[in-house]
Amino acid sequence: KNANAVVGTVIKQCKKDKKLLDELEPEFLEVIILRQLKYEVKIKNSELKDAVDPKRAIQRRKTKGGPNPKEVKRMVANREQSIERLKKQIQKEKVTIKKAYDRLE
Repeated sequence: KNANAVVGTVIKQCKKDKKLLDELEPEFLEVIILRQLKYEVKIKNSELKDAVDPKRAIQRRKTKGGPNPKEVKRMVANREQSIERLKKQIQKEKVTIKKAYDRLE
């Protein structure tokens, strides 16, 4: 809840100032947090840049089904295995159907 309020304020201010997230200064965020959450934090510039970097955000998300490249590769490999299994199953079904059809003649 608090994080959403801070992020909302940051986004509104960025829009107003016509700034991109990667142009944010740590002090700007520290002031918003102090105003809204009533406590001081010190944010390193490197931490802030890392937090707003889309590539790093994706790499950090390691949840099952998430956008992390390793997870995407795992999901693709899993789907490819499923497709191969289904192809074999379909081929077996085709043979069964052909045998049944041939018996009708």
